[in-house]
Amino acid sequence: MHACQLMALNGGYILHLDATCETDSPQLMSALDSISNIVIDNMKLASENSDQIIPFLKQIKKDYGSPIATVHDMGRGILKAVKTVFPSVNDYICHYHFLRDIGKDLLSSEYTHLMKALRKNSVRPKLRKRLKILTEEIDKDTNLKKSLDLYIQQKMEGSVSNDISTSVSVYFWIHWILNSKKELSGYGFPFDRYHYVFYQRLMSVKEAIETLPVKLQKDSNVLQLNTILVSILNDQDLKEQVTILTEKIKIFDQLREAMQIALPNGKNGLNDDGKNVDVKTIKEKVTAFRNSKEVEEAANKNNDYKKMLKQIDKYWEKLFADPLTVFNSKGKKIIIQPQRTNNILERLFRSIKRGFRKKSGNKSLNRTFKSLISNTPLIENLKISEYMKILLGGHNSLEDRFADINVKDVRKELKKINNVEEISSNISKPSIEDSKSHKKKLG
Repeated sequence: MHACQLMALNGGYILHLDATCETDSPQLMSALDSISNIVIDNMKLASENSDQIIPFLKQIKKDYGSPIATVHDMGRGILKAVKTVFPSVNDYICHYHFLRDIGKDLLSSEYTHLMKALRKNSVRPKLRKRLKILTEEIDKDTNLKKSLDLYIQQKMEGSVSNDISTSVSVYFWIHWILNSKKELSGYGFPFDRYHYVFYQRLMSVKEAIETLPVKLQKDSNVLQLNTILVSILNDQDLKEQVTILTEKIKIFDQLREAMQIALPNGKNGLNDDGKNVDVKTIKEKVTAFRNSKEVEEAANKNNDYKKMLKQIDKYWEKLFADPLTVFNSKGKKIIIQPQRTNNILERLFRSIKRGFRKKSGNKSLNRTFKSLISNTPLIENLKISEYMKILLGGHNSLEDRFADINVKDVRKELKKINNVEEISSNISKPSIEDSKSHKKKLG
């Protein structure tokens, strides 16, 4: 069986497209069929310009025919290339990328203002300095150590008494503020708002201090902490920015709820494929959000919301993928639901990068990606049994299969690689086998 035959047996293929890079390395673009999970092609590009992507898609079309649907991000180059090569194919955008882009556009202005204000006031360094001083004080004082142990014990039991020393209270308040990342879900901005959570915790501690008896409020440790808090929380301009940001977060999180992906209380992080909800329900919820009185009023007051609605309207037809009815090569009727995200490729790229980092011990993969053979992602196909059957072509093992390769072809390809320090982005399909022979074997 060839790859094309396998796809025909599945009722066709759904083409997922995405690219990754490291710093100034070329873009590595991969194409994957989400029905069989097979990586079908790869190419190195200087940029995600449509002029470079179109030849890549034309080659895929020549080798495998047109897909039954395409899924990708909102990059202009990919959108234009897909429309050019597959004009009549169902085309969808990744819900995660869609929400991320909308959230960044909506929240970035006020969020950036908040981030800069926190850095300008050196709030975190000041808190860390106070924490270090308190830690040293507690370590030297037996009574404070006992108070700390008592606090931890009571915290575990769910109730803290008023007998805890102010030094220990301040110690834990600062710890709690600095530990703001614990509240995040691993999605990254704009889904996770680290600096906003940090600011909210500053406010919570300030309110807690204000509830203390006047005598305790005058404690030196409490006063010093309060001075740090006041330096940022009394900034009126920042207060106004945070108020606007809070309103925007509320609206944005409503859209997350409507689309049932990257939910506010979700814990799936970058592996979030969205809740298992039918597209009809999601469409109804997004429609209700789009036409809600609250959103319309917000759009009338703030142009940022108008831009959000414009984005929703622009990509409306590409957001809701109804189940597709197809017939396979045996005439069997199959109903296929396209995936809502492009995470299948995102996970592939993370897996490849994780492997290289583990092997090299380097966080930066810039040099690795510059010299990387474009078809490296094909290695992931070795985990798929159906692909292995195609690759082995009746042989019992990869060793037997490699024994069939013409050594002249191997030397020819190795010479190509060794003659250049960095593989050029226009070398799209270097492989051990002769490229024509490889295409013939995979169908």
